[in-house]
Amino acid sequence: MQKIVRAHVPGATCALLDYGKRIGCGELDEHGNLHEMRWLRRELDDEQVAKDAARMARLIAEANGSIPTDR
Repeated sequence: MQKIVRAHVPGATCALLDYGKRIGCGELDEHGNLHEMRWLRRELDDEQVAKDAARMARLIAEANGSIPTDR
């Protein structure tokens, strides 16, 4: 999971949440604002995680005033 997210958001950190029921990944933008995604473990799918991570990368890039690159 973290490997998929970091392909889009290199500094992202992922952790188990809610006693292992969910997984969350997040990263700070240049202004110190947290951008994060959360998934229920039973609903995880690599394709959806990759789409969500790409969306998070775009949001961070917009907050930083830069244009994200497609990967």
